[in-house]
Amino acid sequence: LNANIDEVLLKLQKITKVEPEIIADLTQVNSEVKSVQLVWFDEKLVAFGDKDDSLYFIDPVTKNVETKKHETVPGLKAADVPKEDDKIVFIGSENKLSEYDKETQALSSKTIDYQNENEDIKDLSIYNLRAYILDVANKQIYKHSQTQTGYDRGTEWLNSKNDALEDAVSITVDGDIFV
Repeated sequence: LNANIDEVLLKLQKITKVEPEIIADLTQVNSEVKSVQLVWFDEKLVAFGDKDDSLYFIDPVTKNVETKKHETVPGLKAADVPKEDDKIVFIGSENKLSEYDKETQALSSKTIDYQNENEDIKDLSIYNLRAYILDVANKQIYKHSQTQTGYDRGTEWLNSKNDALEDAVSITVDGDIFV
């Protein structure tokens, strides 16, 4: 009876149970894999990590994994894909910015200036061609507009420093900002 009730409740709540399926084991491609982040880009999952010098493009349908090295841009720690789905924007070591372009299939460094010298960038979100940067050291969110070579110096998004951002780990923007 309980099982029947649970099944009816799931239907009423429009919840569908799915069985998880492994679509890729990155250790089969690279036994030293250290990827810890994922982004969805161009109908593929892209795995990366700050201690890994490769990007792993995982096709969930065919389960193929394509590896691309990125030694020139080390320490990728956070990323976001704009709604245009034309690039991946990364924050790397030393808070440097880089982009993976869909057309050229290359990762290149981009310029970005920060308001402070002691920033601790945890995450970024791209929305309407602007980069929103979460800086926990300065307890601030910065909005950077796109330029021809990267992004500008940025402006403070919050009117004052917010102590609640001290332990923040992630940011996303969809018209509203969620931290």
